Amino acid sequence: MLSSDVSSAKATAHRLPWLPRWSSARGLLFASKPILAYAAGLALAFHLFVVLYEEPTLRARFGEEYASYCRRVPRWIPRWRFEKGGA
Repeated sequence: MLSSDVSSAKATAHRLPWLPRWSSARGLLFASKPILAYAAGLALAFHLFVVLYEEPTLRARFGEEYASYCRRVPRWIPRWRFEKGGA
């Protein structure tokens, strides 16, 4: 009895990956408010971790070199700049 319960749980709960980006995609695809709320919560948690812990730690460790990197590179959304003249 227990083995069938476990196999059915695996078949439903674990058939799709649950990485944050897939959670938000599934929420949009299935119009699921709980999944979208879960994805938003994860995104907020990741953002707060990066802003409150990771960036200050790197700034303290690497100083001006890291500050210069932060000025050149956006945090979350990449800038798409294509140079003329090839690779």
